[in-house]
Amino acid sequence: LDGSHWTIASIDGRPVRTARATEIRFEGDRITGNAGCNSFGGAYRIDRGSLSASRVISTKMACPGPGMEVEGKFLSIIAGPARVALRDRTLTLSSAKGNTTLTRLD
Repeated sequence: LDGSHWTIASIDGRPVRTARATEIRFEGDRITGNAGCNSFGGAYRIDRGSLSASRVISTKMACPGPGMEVEGKFLSIIAGPARVALRDRTLTLSSAKGNTTLTRLD
């Protein structure tokens, strides 16, 4: 995932539409981006096919529409462990909190 750039396509099988564009970046051992409302960043690791994010911090703006709900769900999923499935330009993360499908932007 290092050096890749994604957008959130769906959460729990429902297409994501937010006022602010979603953008997720993996760089080294860091995950950063915007999951629909606030900017966030933290560490991540993949162990035995599962991703877990830690020490995630974010700005604390309130956003109208579904942005905050999408963001909350996404951050709970990546807290992990979330099973990683990578196929072509699609990344699926599945955890006990739900699943999200990302589409590669780069």
